[in-house]
Amino acid sequence: MNHDKFDQIDRSSQSFRALASLLAIMQFSVFMMAAYSMLLGMLIIVGGPSLFSAIGDKAALYLTGGPASWGIVLLVAGMLAFFGLKNRQYMVGVWGMFISGTWCFAFGGALLISSIQDLNSDLTAVVAFSKDGVLFIMMAMAQRILARVPTKREEEVRGGQR
Repeated sequence: MNHDKFDQIDRSSQSFRALASLLAIMQFSVFMMAAYSMLLGMLIIVGGPSLFSAIGDKAALYLTGGPASWGIVLLVAGMLAFFGLKNRQYMVGVWGMFISGTWCFAFGGALLISSIQDLNSDLTAVVAFSKDGVLFIMMAMAQRILARVPTKREEEVRGGQR
């Protein structure tokens, strides 16, 4: 009896389960990063300028718009990311993650400038925001890959056009 075909089916099934698990982990990660962006945005809006009273925050306060607009940007970006993943409009989510990542890099850069100007300031936030920027961009890239995968409906439409 030929078991090769059964082994092939079993390997395909295992590969599919592994890919499905990776997709679920990625989607959960996007949801968590979107929630983080929204939470950070709300904290910045509520906290206002008093939230940025540490020595290392001086340069950040000179960024355009002040804390309220930063919080709004993060809140909206997180909402875009959440909406994009929830409604399978992944390019919307890509923009939300990209905006959040860019914000983190800009803010981390401002904190780095403050750290260079005043050696008593802490570098922890610089590292943390830089790491967050990398994670947001990674999630944007993952969603960009998902945006390229055709949905079942798109496959049906393409099949009918051939």
